[in-house]
This record gives sequence, C-alpha cells and structure tokens, in this order.
Amino acid sequence: MDPTEFGAGSAPVELSHAVRESGTRDLWVPTLEESFPDGLESVKPVVVKKPATDHPRDIIDAPAVSLPPEGASYNPPVQAHNHLVLEAYAVEKRKQEELHNLASYREKIELAKENVGSAEDVPVGMTVDDGASDDEDEDEGELKGDAVVQKRKTAKKTKQQRARMMKLRAERQALAEKALRKRLLHGINSVKSLRSQIDKTAKVQVEARLARQLTTRLRLCKGLAGRKFGKHVVPESRVDVQTGEELSENLRSLKPEGNLFRDRFVSLQQRALVEPRVPVLPSKRRAKPILYEKHPYKRFQ
Repeated sequence: MDPTEFGAGSAPVELSHAVRESGTRDLWVPTLEESFPDGLESVKPVVVKKPATDHPRDIIDAPAVSLPPEGASYNPPVQAHNHLVLEAYAVEKRKQEELHNLASYREKIELAKENVGSAEDVPVGMTVDDGASDDEDEDEGELKGDAVVQKRKTAKKTKQQRARMMKLRAERQALAEKALRKRLLHGINSVKSLRSQIDKTAKVQVEARLARQLTTRLRLCKGLAGRKFGKHVVPESRVDVQTGEELSENLRSLKPEGNLFRDRFVSLQQRALVEPRVPVLPSKRRAKPILYEKHPYKRFQ
C-alpha cells in the first residue's frame, strides 16, 4: 500500500486507541492500583496516624558540656565565689525543706493511724458516735407519737375559683412571653457588641496560648533539669563549691572536685538523650550463704 494514498478511499479511517494514547504513559512511573469498596470498611481497624509534634530533643539547645561557673575556679574572684556559695546554700536549704515536709507528712499519717478506733465491724478511718444521741431521738419520737396528728382537708374549688386561677396563669404566661420577647429584641440589637466581645475574648485566649507555648519552648531550650517525667525527676546539675579554707593557693595543692562521668550522664538526661532514672545502689545479702561439703572429699587419693 502506498503511504501517500492513505485515506484517499471512501472508507472512513480512524486512529487506533494505541495511537491516541501514545506519549501519555510513562513506563517508569509505578502504576497505582484502584481500590474498590468491598463493604468491610467499618470492620477493618482504623490506622491511627502519628501526630506531628515536636520532640523535646529537637527543641533543646543546651550544650553537651556546660562550662563551670566562675566561682568554681581554683583562684576565683571574691564576689563570684560568694555568689556560688550562696547558690549552693539555697539548693541545700531547699532540699532540707523538702525532707522536713516529707517527715512531717509521715508523722501526720502515723498519728492518723494511731487515732483510728479499734471498734469491730467499722471500716478503717470511720468514726462512730455514741449511742446516747440515738436514745434521745427515740424518746422524742415516743413523746410525739402520743399526740394524734390530724390531716388538713382541702376544700373543693368552685367554678369561679378555677376560672380565676386559669386567668391568673394565662396572665403570668403572657408576661413571661413578653419579657422573653423583650430580651430577644435587646439581644438582636446588641449582636455587634457581643460579636466584638467574643472576638476580643478569642484573641486574648489565642495570645495567652501562644505566650504559654513560647514560655515552654524557651524553658525547654535550657534543658529538662528539675522537670518530672513519669515517676522520676530529671536531676539538676550539681554545684561543686569549696569554702574559703579549702581553696588552694597554687596548682600543686589543687584538689580535684566533681565527677566527670556523673556530669556527662546528667547532661544526657537533661538533653533528653537518656531517660531519667534513679541510681540503683547494691543491696546487702540478708541470708547468710550455706556451705555444703560433698561426699567425694572422703575418697581423695
């Protein structure tokens, strides 16, 4: 067939589907399978998406190795050393107050346990009064029981009384509807002021929320020291300070202070790289180990 004579005949010639779709499909693009509903959407478990929240680790901007204060030097200035001593004193005073509050709370608990009565069939912590008041109530009831209480009979209302009551009820209902209509009209007139008041309240709430978020973010930038996560509290950096008598005059008589391993571990906890934990101290063995002599020692050669 001569390609120059294509379409010269009387028969209609149309392009095929492959020719029409040529150039529109990319072989390297993965094909997406169409999913058709099968009626089991309500039975299948719903996949919960993870909320897009910032991790504290991404917000914290505390240095890995914090520089010691100026007052912790081997030959510090007097003012810096005094400031560091006062800071250490404030920390120790706060710890002592916490211990004192805990001890007083435990004493109150012990006193409450001692004051609990030992009565039978009474739950712990419940106080039961004496039976004298019950006897007095019974005596009063017996005295009142002697007098016969006469019931007051209600007279039957007449037609005029019932009509008067219905009229009063209708008037009260009309007055209530009138007052309600008046309040509605007053509310319609004050829609603009109410809308502006609502907008102001919403704006104040948004500003307060943003201020709280900014304060929390700025606090997180310094680390998690002193904050409680779960059962434990993130420890704060320990203040190592020497008194005036312990200060050395030269580097030869300098005494090493602090613990580098402890400082690094506390820094990891403050930067949310390690979960806060409580140091586990080795416990002493309560039961004495029992030693047994085996029988083969008698057949020693």
